[in-house]
Amino acid sequence: GLMPSVVVNFAGSGIFLHRTVWVLIGFCFVAPISCFKTLDALKFTSAMAVFFVFFISCLIFTYAVDPALKPCDDDANPDPNACVGSTQSFVVNMNTLRVFGVFVFAYSCQMNIFPVVNELKRPTIKRFNYVILLSIATAFSLYAIVAGSGYVTYGDAVESNILINYPNTTTTSIARIFVSLL
Repeated sequence: GLMPSVVVNFAGSGIFLHRTVWVLIGFCFVAPISCFKTLDALKFTSAMAVFFVFFISCLIFTYAVDPALKPCDDDANPDPNACVGSTQSFVVNMNTLRVFGVFVFAYSCQMNIFPVVNELKRPTIKRFNYVILLSIATAFSLYAIVAGSGYVTYGDAVESNILINYPNTTTTSIARIFVSLL
């Protein structure tokens, strides 16, 4: 869904402005690599994915802490805070329970446990627990940084995909490409 805006940012047009085309292109790349027998075969694509996630996280964090960066698109609206909604420090109500499923889904990778255990060298309970703890801690840290930074930057006006909020620049277009590749 982000690739059409990337195409527009780089002055493209035509068939590449349609989301369906990008889904088909993505399928052509993902289908063959999803058929590997071991996770080890995906080590290079996994390394790229980790780099992409850290790049996107750093971009979002930088927008949150650097006042020189303007998170609103100046061309669309001259008011520098036009895209920023209100913020509250802490809210607990019935709507909090509505988003609980997002957090459960974010950490529900138990279906990957068996392939990970099968690929561990010298699998022991201690090493297995270490891998699980490191994975959950890393995911939680990145989720907290991205979610907190997005909320600090845009408040309650943040979109479900935070990259939609950012102005069309080369850096944000690269981040959008990285999300599409993920």
